[in-house]
Amino acid sequence: MRRKHGAVHLAALIAAMVPFGVHAWYALQGFFAHDDFLITYRAATEGPGLAYLFQDYNDHLSPGVFALAWAVTEIAPLNFAAAMLPLLAMQAATSVVLWLLLVRWFGVRWPLLLPFVVFTCSPVVLTPTLWWAYGVQLLPTMLAMVGALFAHTGYLRDGRTSQAVAGLLWTAAGLLFYEKAGLVPLLLFGVTVLLAPAGQRPPIIWAARSHVRVWLAYGALLAAYVVVYLALTDGSPREPVATRAVPELAWRMIVDSLLVPSLGLPVDAPDGDGAAQVAAPPVAFEVVAVAVGVVVLVAGWLVGRRRASYAWALLGTYLVIDVALVAVTRLALVGPAIGTDMRYIADAVLVMVLCAPFAFLTPRGQRMVLTPAPQRRARLGAPVLAVVVLAVAIGTMASTMRLAPEMRFSASRDYVTTARAALAERGDIVLYDARVPREVMTPWFGPDRVTSRVLGQLHDAPRFDAPGSQLYVLDRTGRPTEVAGIVDAVAGVAGPVDECGYAVTDRWSVIPLTSTVDGRRLARLRYFTARSGPATVIAGSTRTRVHLDEGANRLYVPIDGVVSRVEIKRNTPVEAACVTGVVVGRPVT
Repeated sequence: MRRKHGAVHLAALIAAMVPFGVHAWYALQGFFAHDDFLITYRAATEGPGLAYLFQDYNDHLSPGVFALAWAVTEIAPLNFAAAMLPLLAMQAATSVVLWLLLVRWFGVRWPLLLPFVVFTCSPVVLTPTLWWAYGVQLLPTMLAMVGALFAHTGYLRDGRTSQAVAGLLWTAAGLLFYEKAGLVPLLLFGVTVLLAPAGQRPPIIWAARSHVRVWLAYGALLAAYVVVYLALTDGSPREPVATRAVPELAWRMIVDSLLVPSLGLPVDAPDGDGAAQVAAPPVAFEVVAVAVGVVVLVAGWLVGRRRASYAWALLGTYLVIDVALVAVTRLALVGPAIGTDMRYIADAVLVMVLCAPFAFLTPRGQRMVLTPAPQRRARLGAPVLAVVVLAVAIGTMASTMRLAPEMRFSASRDYVTTARAALAERGDIVLYDARVPREVMTPWFGPDRVTSRVLGQLHDAPRFDAPGSQLYVLDRTGRPTEVAGIVDAVAGVAGPVDECGYAVTDRWSVIPLTSTVDGRRLARLRYFTARSGPATVIAGSTRTRVHLDEGANRLYVPIDGVVSRVEIKRNTPVEAACVTGVVVGRPVT
């Protein structure tokens, strides 16, 4: 018996290590992109105070995410390997605890390898977590899920309060990273029902009454979290729910993004680097996935009967909540195509592999003494199980290896690598904080889609938007190029002083523009002076100190806001400077 148990554990170890190694290999080849830059930039410039940790980030309240972002940015800014190592450790720990949990429920049994492989090899989990900003939400949450379930199972077995408290702490830890950890109490209640002692009828009533203090504690935790969440975030949908599109959304999430890849059927990524999505699978694959799903549901019910009904009800409830959350928060903005984004259903993979074994296997505490199964049936079952496990493992890993290269964000890595190398050679240059390519940060970031958010977290970050006679912009490849002129220009009105334009003294000189401009722009002032010295420029919402150099020169000043005039004065009472021309527009290289 011990030899048999050792073989099962060894098979589980291989089933965890191989996909983990593949995932780690792709992860360490990847790079930051999109939210990663903004999160780490805020970590470098705002952390680690309470306001930073509990900020409203796109309606997310994730102090754990920002704490981890601050730590990795403080230690090794823009080092993707260093940022991924904690996540990989959490992934490995989740697999270990999941296997121990399944064994705790059902004993050391070969059939457990099938759900375990569905999780460890899942492209729905392995692919999107290559994107750091999502992995740092999902992986800690899944670890919290299995950790809470493991502790809660111990509480159910021996009644120790410390185990119940441990489950509560695991849940609280998950809530620090992702709101979906709020569904952990649902899983705990469902598992309590499924593990109800034989003869307890109905088990739902037993589960509710026997552990009422535990559920009150979880209710208090969730209530406190909701109060804090609503107080610190907007937290409300901005668009009405497109109810007619909900069935299509549910199909794309459950069938296309969950069932098809989880069964090992091949899936591909849509065109474009960095998409955590699956391309619409062939109709034949969808039909097969639905058919297999129905067969599993029916077969599970035939084997497990009442217990299977509870297991499928728990899984169905979780899937309905997953779909509803996307329908409320994303459907009106993006449409049903958002359902092909695996991020919104990845957490359901773990729930699926936790529920399915209850339909087919009897938990250890509920087993009765039965007549041993015929040897022939056992001999036939083992090869079939081995074939199914291998087929699912090979199919899911093949999909992972097709999807993963799209999540390496190679364009983003090349941009940052090029910029860092160039800036290391010329560390004294000043960068105009211009927009970065959409492959680095999506246009959805608006004013945050700029160079400082991508490079500003470095310990030796370049200077941004400092006024001066020379200014540089990073091109699409990340190479700095000197600003050579202004396009989309609005000129200043010609000055009233012959051969001088506008005399600049220690009193404000106002230079009107020929029309008003709004938004981020670059002002170029041409001037000459016999005495160098400090001055102040005001334009729109920008007020900045500048230095006027002796002789005829130009001065670039990045500005923002609604600008109808430029004001300038010298900060010391020296002889006047002359501003001969002002142009406001966008930089051109």
